[in-house]
Amino acid sequence: MEDTPLKPGLYESLINLALATELDGVPAALAVSRPSPDAAELPDRLALYLGQVVERVLLSVPAKVREPERTAFARNLANKVIDLIREE
Repeated sequence: MEDTPLKPGLYESLINLALATELDGVPAALAVSRPSPDAAELPDRLALYLGQVVERVLLSVPAKVREPERTAFARNLANKVIDLIREE
């Protein structure tokens, strides 16, 4: 069996571009199912995913960035995300 970073098992994750790339590399002998999320669950799933992405970005701000710059960065990021969503 080929070496793959994903271990065989059952996963329930939204398939983003990075995960899609990993799944494309899964050996053909392993089954990969990519069902669409249930329409009723989609808003919750996407909101959770977006929140996780924003949290990772905020946690990646170097510790050397102090207040008030840290708070200003977080506020600006939140405002950009909200503005982008409002445009749609």
